[in-house]
Amino acid sequence: MEEVDNIIIHSLRSIGCSIDESVESLHQFNTEVIVEAAVKCLRVISGLTELPTSLPPGMSARFRLGTTLAQALTDLGYRGEIGYQTFLYSNEADIRRVFMFLVDKLPRESGEAVEETLGASLLLQRAISAELARRLSGPWSPPYCKTNNLVLRGKPAGLVREGCSASHRFLARAVTVPTGCGDLSKKIPKEVKAYYSKDLPLVSHQPLHKHELAPSLLEKNVQEVTSQQEWELEWNQQGLASRLTQQEYKARKKQRLQKRIADQLRQGVQRGEAAASGTADLMQLVNSMSDKGAATSKTKGSRFTHTEKLQFAQV
Repeated sequence: MEEVDNIIIHSLRSIGCSIDESVESLHQFNTEVIVEAAVKCLRVISGLTELPTSLPPGMSARFRLGTTLAQALTDLGYRGEIGYQTFLYSNEADIRRVFMFLVDKLPRESGEAVEETLGASLLLQRAISAELARRLSGPWSPPYCKTNNLVLRGKPAGLVREGCSASHRFLARAVTVPTGCGDLSKKIPKEVKAYYSKDLPLVSHQPLHKHELAPSLLEKNVQEVTSQQEWELEWNQQGLASRLTQQEYKARKKQRLQKRIADQLRQGVQRGEAAASGTADLMQLVNSMSDKGAATSKTKGSRFTHTEKLQFAQV
């Protein structure tokens, strides 16, 4: 992010924004600097000269200015969430996305001075974006028309050969990635470290075929991101209201799930006509689950559990 912030600040200074030389990150931007930089970018991009570069004194006028800036960015094609609060009550991540969009929209002559400071990674990102935009602008052709690289796209002056002779099905395999190694606050047992360093194969060697590596990594990343988002949503909606720590909340949730499974199994055993030996083994498993849940915590069951017991209780 430091490299991105430096490029954004350098670009804003090149179009006349009054940013102090001591400012090295977007985190140091205040509301006045954010509004001035956004207005001057819009002036260069779309010629909006009627917008003031400084904040008006009244709050209603500030809200109108923030709403006008948000609408101007939306008209330019900005697809992120944006409103007057983006400029008046700034969030560093939102402001970074906004200025990355504005700097990318600056005319070529305004950005020539910035090209010299761009790193190899950002140049690669620009090249990838340009190539994706070029491919998306052309017509779609089905895979059976692309065999042996026979499809040509583009104008006669710049035909591009395109095909799918080396394509493969999207097949993902379960891969195992070391977890917690980058978090210094968590202590990893020695046995786990030894397994990671000696026995766990490299992630590139875990899929059966090389062409399955990329789908497997994509699938693994999607699972982790989705799991993290679901946990954050649950914690913000239910966990904070319980006034428990995250460890206590997870322990209570685990106990409730174990108790619910044990209740369901016990009711199934009572209603079923299984063999005596099978029933005894299953009841032993259920009792062990119940004993384990009771040993970890002494909290009462949920209202759902009590209702379910009363519903299925035998007369």
